[in-house]
Amino acid sequence: MGHKRKFTWLAVSVKVLFLALFIWMTNAGMHDRIMLLIAQERIRASFLYVGLWGACIVCLLIVAFHPRWRWRVFWACLIAASTFGGYLFMRISGSQLTVFQVISLWAATADADRALSFYAKDILLSAAIALFGFAVFVMKPPRMAPVLDRLLRLFSFAPAVPFLRWSE
Repeated sequence: MGHKRKFTWLAVSVKVLFLALFIWMTNAGMHDRIMLLIAQERIRASFLYVGLWGACIVCLLIVAFHPRWRWRVFWACLIAASTFGGYLFMRISGSQLTVFQVISLWAATADADRALSFYAKDILLSAAIALFGFAVFVMKPPRMAPVLDRLLRLFSFAPAVPFLRWSE
């Protein structure tokens, strides 16, 4: 029994470590944004930002440890696709992707071939990070306690909340 428990904690630790690495790679500037909000004396906004960011972390944990493979693959596909697009945009432009930039990019699709060849390295790096994130979320989690298993299943749609919030 003790050997099995050690293996479970090791598997959980490895999965959390990979998830933390993925979050660290894809969230550049989070600390700076909080400091900017505080410097501008927008304390309420900084609390809301940290709260929403924390809710996103909880959603990522739900996806990573969800007992159903189909749910992990579904959310992993959405997370990997949005990571690829957002990270690639950040690498190329140096800023975060917003709705206004998406509209502007849509208008500039005629220059896609030249952009593809010019930004090939950034595209490959973004794809590698997105695939790493996909693997982190799809990787089978260790067996959890039945109560935690039910709780994770109950919150299968929770990762939609940050997507819905940011799409306003």
